[in-house]
Amino acid sequence: MNKSGTLNQETVPATTKATKSYKSITDYSTEINGQHMKNSVLEIKRDGNLASLSIKIWLSPELREKMMDTESPVYFTFGDVMGSEKIAQLLVESPPVVPFDPSSTDGTYTLSQQIKLKEKLTSDEEKALFSPENYEFQLLNEDKLAVYTIIGLELSTIQQP
Repeated sequence: MNKSGTLNQETVPATTKATKSYKSITDYSTEINGQHMKNSVLEIKRDGNLASLSIKIWLSPELREKMMDTESPVYFTFGDVMGSEKIAQLLVESPPVVPFDPSSTDGTYTLSQQIKLKEKLTSDEEKALFSPENYEFQLLNEDKLAVYTIIGLELSTIQQP
């Protein structure tokens, strides 16, 4: 403090960033379930040799808080339903995972990912590609390993008003 009773700049301690309660989403992945995360039907739209996958996800306030209090990044991706390779065989390459920011809204998120399609798909391949039941949604930890998976993307679990 100087003589006038005000603080000098050098006497004010620098604020430090508070440490996060969780290192990884893996720390609480067993608590993620249909009560804390709900989804809309997966929408699939084509634009030439690209397809856009889009889904609405709702997070409970408790899960959202935990995710915002997690040090490591959280990612998401769409992929083949476990045990199937229908979709993977129709893509030029595996799509990169997408970072998920739980602080971006109040609990409902529209998550999108683009996939690159092979050229000249048969009608059966196109039917498989545009069928939400052939996909699963995965939440991934910082190592890009799935910690939670939603299947049945042709069904909405979000309550409509």
